[in-house]
Amino acid sequence: MLLLHILLFLLKLIGIVLLVILGLIVLVLAIVLVTPIRYRIGASKYHTIQAEGKVTWLFRLIEMVFKLDTGAEEGKRLHLSFRIAWLKLYDNQKPKEKRIKQKKTRKTKSKPESEQSEKVIQAAKPEQPEAKVQPIKTEQAAEMKNEMPKAVHPERISSENLENESAAKYEEKLIEGPKESVVEKILRLAKNAANKILSLIRGVFSLICSILGIPSKIMDGLEKLENFFTKLREKKEAFLAFYNETHNHQWFIAFWHRLKKLLFRILPRADRLYLHFGFEDPATTGQVLGGLSILYPICGEKMELCPEFNEEILEGEVKCHGRIRPVSLVIFAVKSFLNKQFFSMVKQFKVLLKGE
Repeated sequence: MLLLHILLFLLKLIGIVLLVILGLIVLVLAIVLVTPIRYRIGASKYHTIQAEGKVTWLFRLIEMVFKLDTGAEEGKRLHLSFRIAWLKLYDNQKPKEKRIKQKKTRKTKSKPESEQSEKVIQAAKPEQPEAKVQPIKTEQAAEMKNEMPKAVHPERISSENLENESAAKYEEKLIEGPKESVVEKILRLAKNAANKILSLIRGVFSLICSILGIPSKIMDGLEKLENFFTKLREKKEAFLAFYNETHNHQWFIAFWHRLKKLLFRILPRADRLYLHFGFEDPATTGQVLGGLSILYPICGEKMELCPEFNEEILEGEVKCHGRIRPVSLVIFAVKSFLNKQFFSMVKQFKVLLKGE
């Protein structure tokens, strides 16, 4: 009996622990799915263009911030930051002074060490004796004089040049060979003319052949175009038949209705809309005012329009907010894609693609 009581008690403890763990998992899932992702967006244009945005989730435990200011300094125009709880994971304007100081200290430490090493190397080097200039002896000077080139007489140079010219002329005569006669020249010219006439005839013949082949090429191109358009028509008819099938058509209609509801929940709501505008032509200002007045039923008192008919100006401010619940995204995905109708439609679409 005692053993049974002990076993039952242990089983109770295990069951309680399992229930607690399951409860914690359900609680975490509920918090993750039900807690909305909130976002705020704002933009303004007066002297400079400014924009900002913020996205938060899980009671601001996760936060992402975006800021833009065209009037700020070059390094501070864009600000992006991301944090989870108290840990800032990314910030493009985070100061980097510590890293710079560390680099400077390392450089200053390395400089005296390098100077000391250079001094040690210079002390270790032995002193080299200076090179002494030795006088040239008389015997070496006489040998250098004997090695100098001797002067050449101009008469010898002229005779050598004449001999070279006569030899060059004799070689040219041997290369040219005997002179052609008049008959040989006529025959050579006739052969060249005949070759040119034959090449011209061949070119004309090839041109005629290409001209005669153009209609066949045009017909081939037209046939290819016709085949392409027939294939496109067949594809269009197949897709229309796939869309107009009863089950597929019902799925597309239901998907469109669900998507509209989801977008209505996700899209932002306006907090403030202020616009001060004017153009050169007052008529265009009036037309724009009439077009923007359509937004009054949507925005109501949050919208303010200030037209200027006497000068050209454009400035304003927009602020809006919204939220996205993960539950709505999960419900949309489950209802749209996790059903038999969608899987059967995917199979039909694969068969349609294979048949093409």
